[in-house]
Amino acid sequence: MITPENFSENFNKENFKEIYSQTFDQFKANISEEKFVELCTIFHREAGDLSVKFNNTLKVNFHRYSYMNDDETHFIITAFTNKNDIVGVEFHLNKRYETDNIWTKNEYYVPLEEAVVSAGGIGIFHNYHYQSDNQRYAYDFTNMIELYQHNGAPENLEAYFAYGSNVLAPLDGTVVEVKKDVLDNSIGTVNSEELSGNYIIIEHDNHEYSLLAHLKCNSVKVKPGDKVTAKEIIAQVGNSGATTLPHLHFQIMSEKELNKDSIRIRFKNHETLTQGERIEDL
Repeated sequence: MITPENFSENFNKENFKEIYSQTFDQFKANISEEKFVELCTIFHREAGDLSVKFNNTLKVNFHRYSYMNDDETHFIITAFTNKNDIVGVEFHLNKRYETDNIWTKNEYYVPLEEAVVSAGGIGIFHNYHYQSDNQRYAYDFTNMIELYQHNGAPENLEAYFAYGSNVLAPLDGTVVEVKKDVLDNSIGTVNSEELSGNYIIIEHDNHEYSLLAHLKCNSVKVKPGDKVTAKEIIAQVGNSGATTLPHLHFQIMSEKELNKDSIRIRFKNHETLTQGERIEDL
């Protein structure tokens, strides 16, 4: 049986058919065994052997692993269930950017009273935003209890622990733009016309701008021109815009326009934050 612990060993031995046999039916429906073996063979030829690099568990019965080569140029992301069913296999080049070494001049508070990082950090494994020029250093924050984001009713928006929780100003500043009347999506649906949903943009010292997005409809408590202080309640977490589940999108930008180039965030009280971390000492 292929397990998270022996996946790289089996991949290195080119046991690609055995790996494919344990993937979900939905994965098999999207790629044939022949094509999967061909892709794996090409990837192995280019990357060489792999070993486990990262792993985390972000929800019940869903364990994510990254396997990387020694040169750290190529990696694979897989997800396993508790029964070792393979949810999927993704092939990636390990890109890095000069902007990884450019940090915000200001230090910012995490803009929630309690939070779990659902996406954030350097690299695609920890942060799906990393592939995007204008959101590369963005964070998604949610909340969960024992790996559950809701109280047992996954179809009910109100059941999600993050939904309706207070959003805080990440630092002193002046509000420059708001959107507040976009309806929240039902669970699993996406508003592809207003991607940020409801949002607030705040200007801070050193010409840095924070964006807080996917806010709850009509929960925004501030307007352009308002002065805000760090940790002041300014809105609530919602599910508006391009999101299927309630969370807060947070990034620092070089300009006030929506989704301008993001800057790697220096947080107060935290040297760095990455996917899967729970923040309680905000």
